[in-house]
Amino acid sequence: YLFIDPDLAFGSSASIQAILPAVIGGVGTIWGPVVGALVLGPLSDVTATVLRNPPEALNFLQGRGGLAVIVYGVMLIAIILLLPQGIYAALRKRW
Repeated sequence: YLFIDPDLAFGSSASIQAILPAVIGGVGTIWGPVVGALVLGPLSDVTATVLRNPPEALNFLQGRGGLAVIVYGVMLIAIILLLPQGIYAALRKRW
């Protein structure tokens, strides 16, 4: 790169990635963002790995570009809809 673009460093993607662990983990708690980060990191890696190199049962998904991002997004939407207070609040209620 020969120049620095503000959208590159401070674009919507960077903002969303910074806020997402707090929203998924639980807003208004200290441990919510930590739990959210611990869930989001492996979730992203697992969806990307499974869908890039699918097992034999999911072999029909081989070579589908962008499918990992779609599945990751659907999983995030499901978590937000099913656990509106966040993962940490759900864990705290169970204990």
